[in-house]
Amino acid sequence: MKIFKLLFLCVWLLSCDQKTKENNHDCENLTVITDELYNVVLNYQKSNPIPKKEIDSLNLPVAGSLFKYIYEVEFTDQKETLVTICLRPNGVRSNLENPNDKLHGVFAGSCLKPTYFRGNKNLMNNFIKANPVDNNLPKFQYESNDRVDIFYVCYIYILVGNKLILKEKTKGNIGH
Repeated sequence: MKIFKLLFLCVWLLSCDQKTKENNHDCENLTVITDELYNVVLNYQKSNPIPKKEIDSLNLPVAGSLFKYIYEVEFTDQKETLVTICLRPNGVRSNLENPNDKLHGVFAGSCLKPTYFRGNKNLMNNFIKANPVDNNLPKFQYESNDRVDIFYVCYIYILVGNKLILKEKTKGNIGH
């Protein structure tokens, strides 16, 4: 009987470890973001990495120079609930048109690159369990209103129940 209990305990512990690492590139979600959203953001970040060297054809500066690369996750509620993920070379868009909107971030970890959230706070609360401990949004904001005309591919998801389903990928003028 003791062997049976010990075997059951080992199987249960192994299954818990697999659940936390499911679909997220061997990265444990140590953030306050739900696993569903965390995995979707990691998949986007893997397909659209922040450039580490200048993009030869455009001779663009890399992160840490003139650009303030950050991943943006935007929640909107129109005819359907949409979650849009984009890589922004021009930093945080801090203008909020709707009084129900807010900014959350910056979230980052060993696998998660700097990411902030914007949009409908009621929708966001379903995916973000708490504010980040260190709010680095000002570090990623520009002081001037200069526009950067570089657009990366954006992934648009619809919320169906508690699942995010990829609806479309918009075209950018750079990236994949």
